[in-house]
Amino acid sequence: MKWYDTLWTLRHLLFTALPLIAHFVLPASFIASPLAVVPQTNLALQALHQRIQLLKFTTSVTLRVPEFRETAGSYWETQRTEGKWAREDQAINRLAEKTGTGTKREVASELVSRLKHALEPALGH
Repeated sequence: MKWYDTLWTLRHLLFTALPLIAHFVLPASFIASPLAVVPQTNLALQALHQRIQLLKFTTSVTLRVPEFRETAGSYWETQRTEGKWAREDQAINRLAEKTGTGTKREVASELVSRLKHALEPALGH
């Protein structure tokens, strides 16, 4: 028997014995029900929802304070410049065409129209 065959046999023995070891050796309290995660997930989603609502109010406050307005303006200017570089980079455009994602305005407008169409029932229009 070659060493490859020995390792292959040991691997299969390990994966055969692993469920039995997990069942008989590990304590029963270690294995938790998936339903135990639901309350934690609910709390995390509620906190996320509150943060999103808070973001709506902090955006308007940012524009009222001059220092914040300047900082936000410089941030968005940097984002605008980097976006322009990415749109003009030929390597990125070739890669986008190969993957089918696209960086052209038509793709962006199509995406926006799809999002609007998907959100219309949720918005009540």
